[in-house]
Amino acid sequence: TKLNKHSKSYFNDYENRSFVEENIELFNYLTQNGFLIPSVGDARSGGRVVDSLVLMPSWIRKMIKIDRHDIVEVDYRALHPNIASMLYGGKKHYITHQMIADELGVEKQVIKEAHLSFFNEKINQMKQSPVYAYYKKKEPDMLNNIMYEKRNNESKYKATSKRLFDCEVRIMSEVLRRLNSKGIYALYVYDALYCKQVDALDAIEVMNQVVLEFGVYTTAECEISMEQLINRRKVLDAIKDL
Repeated sequence: TKLNKHSKSYFNDYENRSFVEENIELFNYLTQNGFLIPSVGDARSGGRVVDSLVLMPSWIRKMIKIDRHDIVEVDYRALHPNIASMLYGGKKHYITHQMIADELGVEKQVIKEAHLSFFNEKINQMKQSPVYAYYKKKEPDMLNNIMYEKRNNESKYKATSKRLFDCEVRIMSEVLRRLNSKGIYALYVYDALYCKQVDALDAIEVMNQVVLEFGVYTTAECEISMEQLINRRKVLDAIKDL
């Protein structure tokens, strides 16, 4: 939303809006003196890396180009729920937000937003989450193991998210190493990569290989359909052959 010289209170639901002018101000702060040197987080964040790309508004980040090529986002489907399943004895593989939404009869976005905080919450907060009913019914052993850890680990309720972040960072680090060895360079933002469209198929292939090697059952997806990516690759290959 553009403020257009109005105060934020001009909008009734301003808490739920992202304002263009503030976004651009933040972007300028993060880039005007050069990009921030990437900073590796402490144990609480599992070593997640923070830099200008991570902190800038997502709509601006998506306008970045690599070698003058448009970029696309490639990320994992429900990465943290599937990591949690692997770490805490879950029985269901390839968990998706849509699958849980269908099971509970709610909108997918409700589940997606709930998962952003569920594993990082205190036990009483978890019980209020929209996804709690699913895990209690479908994954009782996994849920009990998580709750036991939150009660008994020295990090208390933060212990679970620390382990999830740590696994995420190790997976993404290996993905980037393998892509770099192929001469493919991508922007890293937590569990997502931003790469040139022409490199998206390679990114998906490597991400799928790596995550399975870590014992986590999920798959990578791109905001552009596979058919579009394949057609794009065919066009570029044809141009090279001319």
